[in-house]
This record gives sequence, C-alpha cells and structure tokens, in this order.
Amino acid sequence: MSRGLTLIELLASLVVLSGVMLAVATWTRASTTLAAGASRTVHEQAGIESVLRLIAEDVATGDFEPQDRRRNDPHVEVDDGVLIIRTRGTASAGEPGAVVHTYSLDRVAGELVLRAKPQRGRSTERALLGDVEAFACVLEEDEEDEVALTVTLTGVGGGTYERRYTTE
Repeated sequence: MSRGLTLIELLASLVVLSGVMLAVATWTRASTTLAAGASRTVHEQAGIESVLRLIAEDVATGDFEPQDRRRNDPHVEVDDGVLIIRTRGTASAGEPGAVVHTYSLDRVAGELVLRAKPQRGRSTERALLGDVEAFACVLEEDEEDEVALTVTLTGVGGGTYERRYTTE
C-alpha cells in the first residue's frame, strides 16, 4: 500500500475545486451586479424625490403678490415643457425677495436645470439632477376652479416618478 494521491485522484480534486471556484466567482459577480443596480435605483429615487420636494416648496411658498394671481397672473406656469414658478427666495446679494424659478430639461446633458432669476440681482443656473430622460409638466383646472400641477420625471434607468401639487 502506498501513501499519497495518484495522478488521477489529484486531477479529479483539481477539477472539483475549479468547479467550486467558478461557482463562487459567478455568484459573487451576480450579487455585485444586483447590489450596484439597487444602489443606482436608490440613488435615482433619492435625487428625484429631492427635486420633487424642491418644486413642492416653490409651489407652496408662492409669490409676494398673491392678488396678481387673481388677475390672470398665475405664480405657476408651464411653457413648452418648461416649469416657471414665481416664488420667494434669496437674491445673489443674500437679500430675500421675489424670485422666478425655471425648471427645464437639458436634453443634451440629460440634466434637470434650475434657473433662478431674482427681482434684483443676477440670474443663477445649476444642474439639479443628472441622468434624466424626460421631464413633463401639466397644469389642469378642475370643475371647482382649482389648478393642479402634475410633474413627471423619468430617469435614464427607466424609473418614472410623478407628483401632483395644488397651486392655489
């Protein structure tokens, strides 16, 4: 009787070990891909929720002269896919005052852009969210003369998020 492994036994154990290592590598890659996809989805949702919250604050804050709204000068408008909100904010000099916020989609960069134009001071522009495929806004008036704004954002990942705001 000899002690040790024969060449065939050694090769068989290497084949089994290779199979186990291949299975572990495949499982690791699949779980990493799944985790990365979930992380992207969570990141996309968080960014879109932040933008929708910002729009909600602008709509709720309103403008300084609400009586002008009653004279067909609404504080929320939609013009060719661009959302325009007359609200209150801080001018470039740090003074509070009337500000016009314009939300639009830069299709080339795939970014949702916010332009802020204070009553006094210079305009600013910043990208709020990247990887945006579509941005749509609709103003609707119901039978009780209440105006509602519906904002729909679609991320490059395919997730579509919609929020409805009352503007009065």
